[in-house]
Amino acid sequence: MTSRTAAAALLATVAALAGCGGGATEAPAGRAEVQEGVLPDVVCMDLQLAQDTMQAAGFFNLASQDGTGKDRSQILDRNWVVTGQQPSAGEKPASKAAVVLTAVKDGEDNC
Repeated sequence: MTSRTAAAALLATVAALAGCGGGATEAPAGRAEVQEGVLPDVVCMDLQLAQDTMQAAGFFNLASQDGTGKDRSQILDRNWVVTGQQPSAGEKPASKAAVVLTAVKDGEDNC
């Protein structure tokens, strides 16, 4: 085994083990840790990162809506910015509660 292959194997093992443990969960893309069962503040995040962050906190019943009222579909989530969320950040709803993220296309936001 070459040193490059060994290093890659070690890195893969460390990455696999990083998800083990309890307590707080690290949000995606190096964001601050999120607390399981507490809605994180995702306003001004791109929609994809906001969804990933919500899931890291244990919320999977997610919906998004167009913040302009034009009823546009959010096809490429990374091209949208969250401008509101319901319920609000810091609340502790049931894990199956619906969470609605209001978003506008990148460049239309006030963040």
